Amino acid sequence: MTEEQPVIKIDDKEYKKNELNEDQVNLVNKLAQIQQNKNNLLSQVYDLDILEKAYLEKLKTSLSEKK
Repeated sequence: MTEEQPVIKIDDKEYKKNELNEDQVNLVNKLAQIQQNKNNLLSQVYDLDILEKAYLEKLKTSLSEKK
């Protein structure tokens, strides 16, 4: 039984990972890290947007109670 090699798809063209040279593999790995970091940051921004709205509402409520 042969093990299937990972395939990298770039601009609708497929490349077998084992056919890439070391520099190309490093670039693929770096791009995967960047994409993961980007997704994590986008998730954090989403969370921060929710927190910002919650704190703003809390502030508005606090200000309206003082009157």
